[in-house]
Amino acid sequence: MNEKYILSKDDKYACLTFTNRVTKTELLEEATVFSEQEARNILRRANRKLEGFIMVQVEFPSAEFYGNENEDVEMMVERKVFSMEMRNNVYEKTKGRCALCGKFVRFDLFTIDHIIPLAKGGTNDIENLQCTCKHCNAMKQDFSEKEFLDKMIKILAYQSKKKENKTYRKKIKKLYKLL
Repeated sequence: MNEKYILSKDDKYACLTFTNRVTKTELLEEATVFSEQEARNILRRANRKLEGFIMVQVEFPSAEFYGNENEDVEMMVERKVFSMEMRNNVYEKTKGRCALCGKFVRFDLFTIDHIIPLAKGGTNDIENLQCTCKHCNAMKQDFSEKEFLDKMIKILAYQSKKKENKTYRKKIKKLYKLL
């Protein structure tokens, strides 16, 4: 069985950040979905933070539920394990630098990112693959590069408006002068 669970208490749900930290949210759509074993492990690992939380089995709608409007779901390319040759080619494309933040990434630590996500019709062709660090890949998720950058700009703009974040405003002004 491939049963899936969320962790819940009243109107709160457990979720994992991209750094694998356990947090709580009030939005069901932000709840992390776990396998049974993963859910048990998280409850043990964060027993104080998740005190009173229980495992709730979730069911996902079948393909028939979506009807014809989402036929693309069946057309989505499967994820694959890339050969060492393909990994080398992707790494060389960016000379070992994360294509999103520019930081150098050791070969044994880089991740392969789909420029156009598989969920949005992307392919596993070398032209659609890029080298990224684990943090950038985790943040990008299934956004296109444009969507990801737009989101980052909105976050930065919002954060720089806050009174307590004067340092961001200064950094943005300094960065803007460099452009």
